[in-house]
Amino acid sequence: MPENTRRLYVIETEEILEPQESLNMVREQETCSCSTCHGLVQKMSEMEQLTDRLETENKNLRKNEELMKKRIKKLTDDDEHLENLIKKYQREIEHLKKDMCHLQYQLNKTQEEVKDRDEVKQELDHVKCLLKKQQAELSNLISKLHYYQKQEEFLNKQKLIVHDLAQLESQIDKENSQPLKTTVQDLQCQLEEAQELLLIKDELIIEQNKEMDCNQQVIMDSHALTGHLKKSLEDLMVQLMILQMGDIQADKDNIRAESWPYESPPVEVVQESPPSEALMQVSPAVGVLLQESPHSEVLLQEPSAVEGCHTAITNLARLQLTAMYLNSLKKLMSETVGYGKYGTG
Repeated sequence: MPENTRRLYVIETEEILEPQESLNMVREQETCSCSTCHGLVQKMSEMEQLTDRLETENKNLRKNEELMKKRIKKLTDDDEHLENLIKKYQREIEHLKKDMCHLQYQLNKTQEEVKDRDEVKQELDHVKCLLKKQQAELSNLISKLHYYQKQEEFLNKQKLIVHDLAQLESQIDKENSQPLKTTVQDLQCQLEEAQELLLIKDELIIEQNKEMDCNQQVIMDSHALTGHLKKSLEDLMVQLMILQMGDIQADKDNIRAESWPYESPPVEVVQESPPSEALMQVSPAVGVLLQESPHSEVLLQEPSAVEGCHTAITNLARLQLTAMYLNSLKKLMSETVGYGKYGTG
């Protein structure tokens, strides 16, 4: 209960007890109470306004609280989702770590295998090199073995001969006969002669091989010389036929120039044979060379290709003599080769 109401209550009780004394006081108190009531009404209106404002603020706060709760719930949900994602990612990371460890193990294993393969390859290459060396050594040893076998056979033959000689000498000592001594001496002489003949035969074989090499070189040189001579002959034929055709054309021009001023009756012109037929009549070999020459068409078209035919024929005769000389050399070489084979056999 407020104090003003209490005071009014006390005052009323006092008025009842003492009405006369407190009448003026009551009136004053009434005026005061009216003023106080008016103040209380104002305060009540202010309080109502305050309560309304507080209610609106409270509503706003409740709304904010609901919004905050929703946000908190959303944040909690997001937090839970993030925690789940973190757990999921952690599991995936652990799985990836395991896979990475497994792959690293496989990588190390493959690297070791590659290293082992490289080592095995190097060892195989080394073994191949050793095998090649051993094969070369084996072939060398086989050749040496054949040489030593031949030497052993030769020594065995010599031992047999020495053994036969020793037996003959023992028989000579036992029998003390002159014919056996003479036969032993004859055998020794025959052995020495056979050895000398073998040495001479080896020297002859070496000389024949040298002669064969020289003859082969001579053949090669002769082939080169014949090619060069053929080429020079073709060049000479070209030059000679060009010169001769030029002379013939010059003669024809001179004849025409001389017969031009005079009016003479028509004369039958004897058709001359072409230069190739004339050359064929002079020398068949020249005609063959002319036919085989790649410049024959050009030569026949040139008017100065007939001069110097006799010189060409002379050169051709020289070339024929050279060819005959080379043929004789070939025959001689074939005979020497046949003799060498016969002597070797």
